[in-house]
Amino acid sequence: MADQQIASRSRRAFLQSAASLGAAAVLAACSGTPAQPAQPTQGTQAAQPTSPPQAPAQPSKVSGTITWYMNIDAVRNKWAQDVIIPAFAKEQPNITVTLMTVPWEEFDSKLLALAAAGTPPDVFAQWGQSGGGTYFHKNLLYPIDDLIQSRGWDLSGIPPLLQRAYTFEGKIYGVPMYSLGSFIFYNKKLFDEAKVAYPPTDWNDQSWTWDEMLNRAKALTKDYGDREKGQYGFANAINDLYGGIPWLFGAEIFSKDSYDKAKITAVEFTDPKMIAAVQAKADLVTKHKISPTPAISDTISQGGGLLGSGKVAMIYGGGWEIWPLKDLKELQWGIAAVPRQETNRIPTFSDPWYIAKGSKNVDASFAFVQYLTTGAGQQSMALALQAPPAVQSLLPEWYKNFPTVESGALEKVYKGAIANAKETPASLLFGYGPVEDAYNQMLAPVWNGEKSAAEVIPQLQDRATEAIKNL
Repeated sequence: MADQQIASRSRRAFLQSAASLGAAAVLAACSGTPAQPAQPTQGTQAAQPTSPPQAPAQPSKVSGTITWYMNIDAVRNKWAQDVIIPAFAKEQPNITVTLMTVPWEEFDSKLLALAAAGTPPDVFAQWGQSGGGTYFHKNLLYPIDDLIQSRGWDLSGIPPLLQRAYTFEGKIYGVPMYSLGSFIFYNKKLFDEAKVAYPPTDWNDQSWTWDEMLNRAKALTKDYGDREKGQYGFANAINDLYGGIPWLFGAEIFSKDSYDKAKITAVEFTDPKMIAAVQAKADLVTKHKISPTPAISDTISQGGGLLGSGKVAMIYGGGWEIWPLKDLKELQWGIAAVPRQETNRIPTFSDPWYIAKGSKNVDASFAFVQYLTTGAGQQSMALALQAPPAVQSLLPEWYKNFPTVESGALEKVYKGAIANAKETPASLLFGYGPVEDAYNQMLAPVWNGEKSAAEVIPQLQDRATEAIKNL
């Protein structure tokens, strides 16, 4: 059985096809016809057009050819080739950008092979199987602190959390282009039918607790376990090791030393807060009976996802969950803050552009990274991926993608999420895979209700500790 009691979709799987979700916008841009922004619903006021901040001028003699490396995706690749590269050429006519694409499953192995051969691509993102911590420990990243300072790159439009999210051993290696956050997504129709109050958008609402979520979810659940008529009050769609429920209970999954070294050196599964979090997650199915079993989740999530099925009232999910909701015209949905237990800290999922260590043209690569991150390329990226841009002044343009969300609600919820967020360890720590494997295998009896978290977690601690010895 999978480690998740509720089947969840992988963030990486979503990032593989993220561009496809913005296909209409990208193709319109490629054809030369600007995509029309979504119109606000009646009673809302359209956000005023915004312009991306201009990247500072580069040294006048920056020139040469650089390679831009990404996974194969028809829409994303067309956007890169037909939109970004020509637009950048107008700003930097002496720099030639060549696109290199590889299958997603070969992204990391090809990157390592190119680096080993002394011919790494110049610019890339973590659009493969790994994150920044792994790339750092594989010696693939070029630090950009000195370049940020010498080029006078103004990052003030990006929240400090994101500016330094990809800092390893005291040096910055990438600045995120976007950050997805985590939220409660809910089905308004099911709430209205049950006469249950919507969850709040205010992250500082002290009444929105884990226990209050359970109370509302119980009122929203009926015909539990019935594959045809069953309705469920809550479903968890965040992997525990991303942060998820453990962070709400105040648990730190990985040691401080792990974060300091960008490498898992110790796990903290036997922390009583972690044990409580794991048990609370299992209880959603086995005790409270407000969440669907994994088998039922797999069945009802086909097509429109758990929320789109019309059978789940609330889900705790990553920001990628918003993409399919936009296209479910019949679904009345909302977005809210995550309930607190000890905290309401959530994982966010950001992606930076990196310059490869061994790049033959660092200056030109940095100019391109600036263009993509805080220049005009950032606005184009937000359009292509429909992902919330790191540059906060561009967020109003992103909000327009979701006209059915009440005026101001999305802004309030998103900004509150980032204020309560920490970057997911899945992106920051080398050695994540072996720990995740141990977690998945060892906790199946807990999700099944056969054993308690307290019974199993000491064995998990030993197993995971052994797994990271040879990292």
